[in-house]
Amino acid sequence: MNQLTSRQRKRLYLIGIALLLIPVIALGKPAGEVDRDTRRSIGGGTLAQLRQEYELGESSLGDVDPASSAMTLVLLGFRGIAAELLCLEALENQKNKDWAKLRANVDSIILLQPHFLKVWEFQGWNLAYNVSAQWDAVPDRYYWVKEGARFTMKGAERNSQFPELYWHTGRILGQKIGHSDEWRYFRQYFRVDPNHKKFNGESDPGMSSFNLALGLEEFDDNYLAAKYWYRVANLIDESREQDIQEPLIFRQHPAKAQLEYAVALQREGKFGERTKIAWDIANTNWTTEYEDRKPGFGLEYFLVLPDGGYVFLEADTEEEIKSLIVDHDKAEYNETSRLQKIRAVDGFQKIVNYRYWRTRSLAEADETTEKAHREIYEGKERYREGKTSEARELLISGMQGFENLLAKYPDLLTDDSTIEECLMAVLYLQAIYQLEQVPMPENLPLQRLNPNPGLPAQSLVQRESQRLQSLISQFKRENTGQ
Repeated sequence: MNQLTSRQRKRLYLIGIALLLIPVIALGKPAGEVDRDTRRSIGGGTLAQLRQEYELGESSLGDVDPASSAMTLVLLGFRGIAAELLCLEALENQKNKDWAKLRANVDSIILLQPHFLKVWEFQGWNLAYNVSAQWDAVPDRYYWVKEGARFTMKGAERNSQFPELYWHTGRILGQKIGHSDEWRYFRQYFRVDPNHKKFNGESDPGMSSFNLALGLEEFDDNYLAAKYWYRVANLIDESREQDIQEPLIFRQHPAKAQLEYAVALQREGKFGERTKIAWDIANTNWTTEYEDRKPGFGLEYFLVLPDGGYVFLEADTEEEIKSLIVDHDKAEYNETSRLQKIRAVDGFQKIVNYRYWRTRSLAEADETTEKAHREIYEGKERYREGKTSEARELLISGMQGFENLLAKYPDLLTDDSTIEECLMAVLYLQAIYQLEQVPMPENLPLQRLNPNPGLPAQSLVQRESQRLQSLISQFKRENTGQ
């Protein structure tokens, strides 16, 4: 090297620098265009591809006021502290009902910390539940529920390797829209958005249609949309564990969303083929799809005997299980290992109320059950129209249908929704007989119930007298608006 001239050494250094630049350029090559379907950049170097894979490619400092203390912290490298400061400012804006600044602060937070899942979770929940409750008009409340859902959707797409935000999106679409006090309006708004000027009397596509990497789907019901997001969460959870819920509970939500969809159709008086299909799908989702996502759960591998005992069914196919159920003598039980498994499976089933929903979905798919629901619903409608004679006949016929249902499926004797529907029918009948100034007959359906063997049978009113009193206010709201 000492024998080289100065010019030769400089040339050698330049060649070395050029050679070193080759891997630097290959590793650091910026990403190319973004694919519209997958929202992934095309091409790019190794580092760009790794940033895409782990979703660490954001370089924006966020839409932060350059004169604010948060920007000072950002420039000093304290992005986390700046995001926390903005969270406090967002809560203060919410307290002062400064919605414009609240939204700006929330947008800044997610730009600063796009992979901090708790920020997405809390602010999405905050917008959908807390901020929406601050408004008086129902359409305004729905607007902020949508904002909360949009926020968690955006967070889920930017953190697509984690199932938590997909689950939280499903929770807002299912529980908030379907279980709020304003659920009747919210579910209607999901199908026909109240902002007619913007959506022309149609649904908001941001709520009812999704174009994720998993495909394009559209829904006309909030519960079906929630089911979609829950399913995506389950798919991601199969390859990456989550820590917000026990897997047994986490995996049930798609099937539960389908069950709630079928219940909601009946609650709104929508009967017929659509509702029957909804219950059939719910039964399949609950008894087949849900179980398939829990290897070793063994839901159908033991039989509950009338005396409360259990028989373990050692079988590998559904046909073998059915044959064992017919012939109890072929089943083996009372062995310690099998008894332990039976108790474990029984405990799992009780955690998610599996047997109840299996029975409920099977019973609701029965045509006689649908007829009973329809008659009670129409009976209440006829009462509000002043057609008391038609209302009385429909209500009594519906109650008779429920009496037959409960005889066929005695497990539903402890079902709150079934019992409350029957009790509401009793209240309507009481009102009709009072208007007609006729004593209420004693031989009406549902007079003899025996949910607990060994105890004397009671009439529905006797057995549920306390619950009946609590339903009187609901009866008044339905008929007087008070």
